[in-house]
Amino acid sequence: MQARPGRRARHVLELVGFRGLEAAVRAGSRRSAMRFATGTGRFAFDIARVRREVAVRNVLERLQPEGGRPEAESIARESYAVMTRTFVDLLRGGRLGDEELWGVLSRSGMEELKHSLTKDGGSLVVSGHFGNWELAIQGLRRLGVSIAALAADMANPRVNERVMRARRAAGIEPLSPRRDLRGVVRHLEGGGCVVTLMDQDARGKGVFIDFLGTPASTHGGIVSLAMRTGAPLVFGALVDEGDTYTLVPHEVWRPDPSLDEVRNRRDGAVRFNRYLESLVLRWPTNYFWAHRRWKTRPPDGGATPSAPRGEEPIRGGRGGLATSRVRNAD
Repeated sequence: MQARPGRRARHVLELVGFRGLEAAVRAGSRRSAMRFATGTGRFAFDIARVRREVAVRNVLERLQPEGGRPEAESIARESYAVMTRTFVDLLRGGRLGDEELWGVLSRSGMEELKHSLTKDGGSLVVSGHFGNWELAIQGLRRLGVSIAALAADMANPRVNERVMRARRAAGIEPLSPRRDLRGVVRHLEGGGCVVTLMDQDARGKGVFIDFLGTPASTHGGIVSLAMRTGAPLVFGALVDEGDTYTLVPHEVWRPDPSLDEVRNRRDGAVRFNRYLESLVLRWPTNYFWAHRRWKTRPPDGGATPSAPRGEEPIRGGRGGLATSRVRNAD
């Protein structure tokens, strides 16, 4: 089906802008590209005001910062810089040298993560719109881990193709959940790792799980995939702290044989939301607050689901979970 004239024109403009961004960030060193990315993210927040009110409102409603709106704006503004740096690392993946990579990322920490992910075969690795997941998977790939990235297609097919090309240049196989589920299974059976983001709004097909105090439609399909393939579901993240990165402790989820598939699927989704929530509460600027995580509302108004495996339910907010901050350093 052909795109409408207005959409075609928009797609052309997006492609031109995207190619210009590619050229700008690939021309020099990673350090210069990161400075450019930080400036671009702050321009998007300060001047272009792309989803600015969505981001600030999300911070105010979910975190209720003591500093009110000024603090919420500061948190949201920095989150734009973090996400832009992450996207630029995706575009530069094929040009990232070992010296640049291991100069900002702990090799020993990544080797420990590699061992955990590959010791029993393939793993499903999930994160959220948090920190720099692109740099983390490039570090694993550089250590010899076979990586496939499972991500939905972008609305602009020509931009989508260029993003997939950037992944392939970094040695990462791009997979689509609409077309490549057999490829996911083959990759896992071959001992590789499939990485994806699990905090997309799942609309009416999701499992409604409390996240930062509000029910959020959470994808349960990746949990079902872990159950059916036997692959462990691993939650992980890499915190962007500007010039350095912190690899936070990962968590491994496996189904409880005493629960049926429906309850295990909810259990896995709850565990992921709790893990991500704990990171957001500790490093709020690393979460992309412009992400419309709570777009879909539950039909019943949204009671928090029962906690898994006999535990009490945990709600988000300033008094929510927090993990120990562990810096992996050589």
